[in-house]
Order: sequence, then C-alpha cells, then structure tokens
Amino acid sequence: MGLEEKSLGRKRQTLYFVFSAPSGVGKTVLTKTLCAKASDLKLSVSMTTRQPRLDESHGQEYYFVSHASFQQEIQKGTLIEYAQVLDHFYGTPHLMPAEGTDGVFDVDWQGMLTLKAQYPGQIISFFLLPPSLSELRRRLELRGQDSLESIAHRMAQAKKEISHYGKYDYVLVNENLAETLQCVRDIIKVERSKRIHQPWICNAVATLMEE
Repeated sequence: MGLEEKSLGRKRQTLYFVFSAPSGVGKTVLTKTLCAKASDLKLSVSMTTRQPRLDESHGQEYYFVSHASFQQEIQKGTLIEYAQVLDHFYGTPHLMPAEGTDGVFDVDWQGMLTLKAQYPGQIISFFLLPPSLSELRRRLELRGQDSLESIAHRMAQAKKEISHYGKYDYVLVNENLAETLQCVRDIIKVERSKRIHQPWICNAVATLMEE
C-alpha cells in the first residue's frame, strides 16, 4: 500500500478557533459570518442570563436562561467556562465537532485561557482590535443596544481587555469586516496544514522511507 492510497484515510487534528475582542469591535458578526457558509466550522453558542434583544432568538445568538438554570448548568459541569459581565452571566457549553470539522468560540481572554487548558495544542486564538477607541465608541452608539451608562462601562473595560492581546496567536485590526474575514480564512487554511496538526504525517514519512 503506497503513500497515496494511505493518504485517503488521513485524519487531521480537530482545532478550535477562539475569538476575543472588546464589546463592539465586531467579533460576533465575524464569527457568525465565518461559519455561515462553512460546513467544516461549528460555532459554539454561548449561554447567558440576560434578556434577548429584539433581533435575537434562543439557540441562535445565545441560549437565554434564568439565573437558576445557569447555576444548574454550572453544577452539572456542562460549561467549559463562565463569567459575570455587569449584572449577567455568560457561559460556554462543551463543543464536540464532527470529524473533519473544527470549532469556533466567541469568548473573553479568560475564557480563551480556560479553553487553552481544556484543549491543549488545539487552540488557535485571535484578538480583534478596533481601529481606534473613538471608532469603538461610535460603533457602540450606532448599534443602539446599550444605555449611555453601559457604553461608558464597556469603553472603560475595553482598555483592560486590550491589555491581554499578548496572550493571543494572532492580533487583527477589524477595520473592514470583509478584509478581516479573508485574513482569518487564510490563517485557518494555514493552521490546518501545519505539520503539528497532521498526526498522520509521521506514518506517511515512515512509509516513504521503507520504499
């Protein structure tokens, strides 16, 4: 059996692409757009205790649950990580992609570190930056989902979150969504092709050496 025949059954390591950014930078839109037409990417849907916005539905943007239900999920161990943001809790359920499919997470920097510990060697992390803080404020105001008090809080948190950029594999400025998406797709293609994510290569090389 030659290398070409053996390669038909080669399996790539499952990867988890993790995205973080201050609120308003556009990571949610990016991750949803990235996964919308990609059958080989499965987006993790987070759980939250906040109320859905007008354009959100249960199971799509989030799983919207009560505080009591959220605490029950913590006790059952169904959440990889969770955190409190303002008056609400957000959590990330375990994700089991099908063979040949990778996972996509939208979490904060603490969630990224938790995922990195949960899936050692399988996390590829991205941190998205705004073009400027003034542009970030403009985006928060434009989406019309937050009070002035909430916007002020999110702006104060932005610098704290940005300070953790050095923990990530890739840092991208999300100035233009289409350009950022293309950059992310290119990175995903490269990461999937890396030797460390192709465990079958070792045996393939051994086969070549025996010929």
